[in-house]
Amino acid sequence: MDKSQLVNLDGPIQIHPGQELILDLPVKPEDGWHWDLELPTNEQILSMTGDSVVQDEPATGLNGDVQVMRFLGVAAGTQDLYIGYLNDGQRVSGAPYLSIRVVVKKENGS
Repeated sequence: MDKSQLVNLDGPIQIHPGQELILDLPVKPEDGWHWDLELPTNEQILSMTGDSVVQDEPATGLNGDVQVMRFLGVAAGTQDLYIGYLNDGQRVSGAPYLSIRVVVKKENGS
């Protein structure tokens, strides 16, 4: 992993059990590029519920294709997501790499 390309949000994303987290990531599938979740999630805390590509269409207002990753908060806990941008299934030096901490909290704050 090229550390200079590591993207880390300022802080964790917080959601509640039953709440969906949707990541819209720009992608170029026609050139062999796609985003890949490096490690499976702990299904007890955060479940991946979908991964699809939405094609650029004038009616959607999108600027290029978007890969949509969907996750569902299951129970209180912390899950780190590591998402790499791969070309033809291979990591490429200098390609973006995301590190996202997701905290699933009960409605009452714990």
